[in-house]
Amino acid sequence: MNEGVRKSIGKLLRQLRSERAMSLVTVEELTEKLGARITRSRLSELERGDIPVPLDDVQVLCRVYGLVLADLFMEALAARPTKHFPRDWSAEDLFEEGKRMYGVGKLHEAGWAFDAAAERAEAADETMVGLARASACHCYDRMGANRLAMRRIEEALDVFEGESEASSRAIGKMAVLLAGERAEVRARVYLDASLAKLEADPSPELRAYLLDSSASALHLLGDLKSATRLSLQA
Repeated sequence: MNEGVRKSIGKLLRQLRSERAMSLVTVEELTEKLGARITRSRLSELERGDIPVPLDDVQVLCRVYGLVLADLFMEALAARPTKHFPRDWSAEDLFEEGKRMYGVGKLHEAGWAFDAAAERAEAADETMVGLARASACHCYDRMGANRLAMRRIEEALDVFEGESEASSRAIGKMAVLLAGERAEVRARVYLDASLAKLEADPSPELRAYLLDSSASALHLLGDLKSATRLSLQA
């Protein structure tokens, strides 16, 4: 396993345990109850990234922390450090690199570049932060990491202006992601906001995007009649 990925997975395992206020002893006891004991000393080594992470250990820890295996690896890959990129690259350079990687289908690399752009811009440029987080969302969504994609779009919405076109697009995207998770109540909130923005006479490009995203969300929610109606308008 690549050392960088190993370290990222270790860091994530430590973070997951900390968020759940679990001690090393507690995790050891829980893994023993599952019939696959991971000692506290071994867990400590895994968290530091000192040793390779066997798939069997990861599967057990995912059960302890309530995660799907794919989610764990996607989270670890998304935690790629910004030092992966040249130190003298600006947020704009990283954003352009993300677009280039996305254009050639290198979604992991594109997601890393967009996340790095957001981190390097956070102190100065909220617009760049939002655009980079939203772009990373599209990368992770295409890779099937729905929860990670939702977190990125939430981070984008935190900094976008409420009435901006970028904010409207993020709201439409969130409706689709929530619908995909079958979170119907929350999905409807964002869907209603998207439909309200359609009534505000948006630009043709934004109107097309909102119609398409709203139709997708409705389709995922099982409202095929309304989804078809919006698709025809698009």
